[in-house]
Amino acid sequence: MANSDNTHKNQGPKDDEIDLRQLWDVLSFNKYKIIACSGVGLLFAVVYLVIASPVYEANALVQVEADKQNQILGDVQSLLGGTSTKSDAEVNLARSRMVLGRAVEELNTDQVVEYKSIPILGWFDRKEIKAEDAVKLNVFSVPPALENKQLVLVFHGNKKYSLTIPEVADKPEETIEGELGKLLSVRGLLLNVTNIKAADGQEFLLTKYSKLAAIEQIKSNLSIGDVGKDTGILAFNYVGVDKNKIQAILNSVIKNYEHQDKEFGVLSAGRSLDFIEKQLPVTKDSLKDAEDKLNEFRHKNATLDLSLEAQSVMQNLTKIESELTSLDTKEAEVSELFTK
Repeated sequence: MANSDNTHKNQGPKDDEIDLRQLWDVLSFNKYKIIACSGVGLLFAVVYLVIASPVYEANALVQVEADKQNQILGDVQSLLGGTSTKSDAEVNLARSRMVLGRAVEELNTDQVVEYKSIPILGWFDRKEIKAEDAVKLNVFSVPPALENKQLVLVFHGNKKYSLTIPEVADKPEETIEGELGKLLSVRGLLLNVTNIKAADGQEFLLTKYSKLAAIEQIKSNLSIGDVGKDTGILAFNYVGVDKNKIQAILNSVIKNYEHQDKEFGVLSAGRSLDFIEKQLPVTKDSLKDAEDKLNEFRHKNATLDLSLEAQSVMQNLTKIESELTSLDTKEAEVSELFTK
């Protein structure tokens, strides 16, 4: 009985041990499955690396200069009880539809050309020639019903192509023939293709986005933020798959932002000048009232010794005279800037 108990105790720990030989037998038996799965995974990884487009990022730093105009306007705002412009206002201006809309118009980012089907043999040619470079568009406009819709263009060679317009509302799908260099007009659509660099039968997708959709596309790829605190420097970042295109877009956004910022500064100067011109008569009236009260007090008391009340009136008079002098100076400076 004792020997039997010892035998069970000795066999217990062995059940928890890993049998390496058995594990090796299992791996050897399924080695072809393991190799096949690993090979498929590696193949998918290679295909993804080949097909996936790299994402690029363009960066720029913009100094928001505190020039003479901004300094004068800040002094005027402080004098009138206002606050100076924050960097948030500059960011909102740079991301505004007015600034981004000009970039869309300059670079035609509202029209997109893509490959629809890519022959296996033409894969590397497609990588070397972008769709935007393969199809040159001189005129491309669509009615509102066809905005944000994909049109299929098929090149047939000999300067001939066909364009398929999708079904919209009560109008069925339609395919029309076109020729390079000639204006195509149908259903409110205008298209003039000047050149196509592609093999016969190559298909392209043409899309004309609405201006609002094009602006939102730029805004989604654009980020703007402060560099540090109260440094007056804004960091612009734009991401995309076309490194040349994102650089052009970012440069256009910054150029239009700076242009709009100057216009905004001139407009603010004009408004400040108008406010000062309206405020001057009010201040002069306050000064006259204070002088009248002081003269009345002096005449009533017939003495040059000022009481506590007279001293208060005198202090108010001095303060008003100082504000009046400051407003006159600011008016002259702002008028000089506004007339430049």
